[in-house]
Amino acid sequence: MKEAGLEVYRDGIGTLYARLPGQDRTLPAVGTGSHLDTVPQGALMMAP
Repeated sequence: MKEAGLEVYRDGIGTLYARLPGQDRTLPAVGTGSHLDTVPQGALMMAP
């Protein structure tokens, strides 16, 4: 990610963050997220 120009950092519990600064800081920020963990038995929100 650093090679792509992103600022990369990890927090105390291992979450990885990457930031790509925009050229016009007067415009609103855009954010997105994802995760890599798994839930062996599924989650409450999942259909049977």
